[in-house]
Amino acid sequence: MRILKIIIYVILTIVLLAVVISLFLPAKTELERSIVINAPVESIFAEVNDLKKWPNWSPWNEMDPTMAMTYADKTAGEGASYSWEGDPNITGTGKLTITESRENEYIATDLDFGQQDTAIGYYTFENTGEGTKVTWGFETDHGWNPLSRWIGAVFIEPMLGPTFEDGLENLKTHVESLPSLPSDDEVSIVEVQPITYIGLGAKLDASNSEVISSTMADLYGRLMQYSEESGAEITGAPIAVYKSLGEEDIEVVCGLPVSSGTTIMHQDIKVDSTLGGEAVKAVHKGSYEKLPATYDKMNIFIDKNRRQAIGQPYELYITDPEEVTDTTQWITEVYFPIGRE
Repeated sequence: MRILKIIIYVILTIVLLAVVISLFLPAKTELERSIVINAPVESIFAEVNDLKKWPNWSPWNEMDPTMAMTYADKTAGEGASYSWEGDPNITGTGKLTITESRENEYIATDLDFGQQDTAIGYYTFENTGEGTKVTWGFETDHGWNPLSRWIGAVFIEPMLGPTFEDGLENLKTHVESLPSLPSDDEVSIVEVQPITYIGLGAKLDASNSEVISSTMADLYGRLMQYSEESGAEITGAPIAVYKSLGEEDIEVVCGLPVSSGTTIMHQDIKVDSTLGGEAVKAVHKGSYEKLPATYDKMNIFIDKNRRQAIGQPYELYITDPEEVTDTTQWITEVYFPIGRE
């Protein structure tokens, strides 16, 4: 019995000592890791500012493949958020919200781990002579909670430090592998006239580029055949109008420009027009697979100039791939009809 009392006394002493020591441990834990990425700050900022792009580089997705993410209606910029549910021993559950977003400079996030704790994450972007320096930071306030203070002092640095380093390396590898964004002088605000076109549409799987390419080629072939048979005069370069651009599906209408007032006697082919007025125009040079980078640049340009897209984006294929086989020489004009915020 005396031995049991001694053991209890020792345990209580250790617990009391741990609590007393915790009072002298830091009430806050702060952590930072940095890396230099050989890419424009706009390209890097776009990958961090859009939560749906995080799986391309986030270390948490690698650590826990079972993690399920649920996105809010807004997924980019201030107010964007997602919640996650994963392995309780790895990522657990929680919610992340972007609380501040300063273009190409700073992003702040709130991390809510439910009953466990809360924290603040942040990213800074700085142009240097060697590239763009990206810093990923983390801070949390433990208050007077002795257990949280011990975890912060002993475990967070060795656990999170390597994870942040892996994430930044992933971000560097991913961004440096992306095609270069068009330069600022290739994106501009222009005044456009409506384009009348005959068109055939399709809803396609956004992830299957081969099906998209073959389907669009078939639609253009049918349009060309109809124009030749009907005598309809083609007045410009082939056009693709995107009725919707979703993560899973896209709805596109392939068209051939015709004169205003053209009528069509065909059950599938329709006559429609693009929106006239102000539009953001980008000149894309290269293969069609690299067009998403141009769209990213245009979205950044639209936000920077405090405009908003008000119509359906469309592409004009200036170069005929059958005449020019070198994809690096293909020219595509991309247009976003816009209005003021």
